[in-house]
Amino acid sequence: MVVDDEEKANILNTFFSTVFTVENEMLGEIPRNNENPILRVTNLTQEEDWRIANVVPIFKKGSKSEPGNDRPHGFMRNRSCQTNLISFYEEVSYRLDHASDLPKHLLPGPYPKTEAERAAAAKKYNMLLEDYKPFPDDGMGYGDYPMLPDKSQEERDPWYTWDNPISRRNWGEVMHWDFDKFIRVRVDTSPTPAPFNTMVKVVVIFLLTMSALFYIGHVFPSYSPVAPKQYPYNNLYLEYGGDPDKAPAEEKNYVFK
Repeated sequence: MVVDDEEKANILNTFFSTVFTVENEMLGEIPRNNENPILRVTNLTQEEDWRIANVVPIFKKGSKSEPGNDRPHGFMRNRSCQTNLISFYEEVSYRLDHASDLPKHLLPGPYPKTEAERAAAAKKYNMLLEDYKPFPDDGMGYGDYPMLPDKSQEERDPWYTWDNPISRRNWGEVMHWDFDKFIRVRVDTSPTPAPFNTMVKVVVIFLLTMSALFYIGHVFPSYSPVAPKQYPYNNLYLEYGGDPDKAPAEEKNYVFK
């Protein structure tokens, strides 16, 4: 019989901590592989804080000196921690299985390593075998998804009778991995009217020519002839300090012929 409260809590803590481990009886039959979504979620519970967390017992009935009369606090009323965790795993597994509207056989599969696997992948994506090229198997998770050329929708033929003229796509056509990057309001990969090196040469020649003309105009300035500026009141005679007692000399800025 355990009487000490601390010792009783330790016994309960050890017993109920198995709820959070894969050694639990109800989870013991789960296949040990990384593809199982329940095991993946279970592994997430192996954090250090979860393993050392204190389970707070709540007295139910009977003698308080018996540890069996205490129960851990559940997540929901009338349901134990195990029951709630199993329900949680089922919900996560369901969401992982229904994460896409596509059937499972049309989702990206493992990287094709043989010609037969490449042919099967090309058929799955409605592509010719010679046009099918998977992403490199570098651990980024592309699987057998085809690596399509980086060609924007704007570059596609606007006069072709597309099933979807706005997106310039046909029904059942494979989407680019970065589809949202190459839509018509984003990147445009259309070829330029002239080669890039030709455009660079034209710009450089233009800048050199304009620089030479500016230099010649600065060294050899040229101005158009202009007539002297005319002012009222005898060209501001008094304002420029003329003698008010003397009549200003008459100035003619024009001549009638």
